[in-house]
Amino acid sequence: MNRKRSGEQNAESAWNTPTGKVFALLQTLADNHGARSLSDLAVSLGLAKTTVHRIVAQLQDLGYLQREPGSRKLSVSPGLCRLCMDLIAASARLAPRHEVLRALAEEIGESCSVGLRVGYEVGYVDDVAANVPLAVHFSAGRRAPMHCTSIGKLYLGRMSDAEWHRYLASNPLRRFTERTIIDPETLRDQTQRAARDGFASTEEEYVLGVVGAAVFVTGPGSRIYAGLAFHAPAARLTHEDALRLRPHLEGAAERLVSTFDS
Repeated sequence: MNRKRSGEQNAESAWNTPTGKVFALLQTLADNHGARSLSDLAVSLGLAKTTVHRIVAQLQDLGYLQREPGSRKLSVSPGLCRLCMDLIAASARLAPRHEVLRALAEEIGESCSVGLRVGYEVGYVDDVAANVPLAVHFSAGRRAPMHCTSIGKLYLGRMSDAEWHRYLASNPLRRFTERTIIDPETLRDQTQRAARDGFASTEEEYVLGVVGAAVFVTGPGSRIYAGLAFHAPAARLTHEDALRLRPHLEGAAERLVSTFDS
């Protein structure tokens, strides 16, 4: 009992250090999924505004926080997102989940990747390229649009109506190939169906000649950890072939869950 109480005291003391306050501020921004004003942050953290102002100024100087355009609210910057992606990618390659990904790539003979939603993009945190001719893969650290990637479509389908409209307002649907879906209503309908079904696919919508499919890696309480996808040349894999590989994706996604929980 004394040992536990001592550990709790040590943890509390650590959060009261300058470093602890920085991470507490970043955690508050992450927990609220959006921008916060300096006053809001001070209240949430129970810190003086002068203290929060000093931390914010330092993080802005480092390029990790930014002011929202036309607002006094603060949000994480692309620089901090890149740092987080690099850290996740580095840990993923050393973790058991990379072995699950490698086994899946060998099993289906196509390149596979794990991706997360990063703002309004998909960030790939781990990948394995298939050892076959014309292999296609999305390397770790790469970012891609949501509306024309299979993982992105799953995340789009789970957006509320309000968030969907914010997404459209700040992200015009760019056409990458002649098959890219740029009609908002068509995309909304397709992505919502994909999210309900738990399976999304793409047919040469981001890169000409590339097809792909994805499922969510979902843990207890329907918590979404990431998206798991494979990518292949259309010359080798038809859309119907991609559908038949769904059970392989879902099996690997189940094996990945424990690597996120552990």
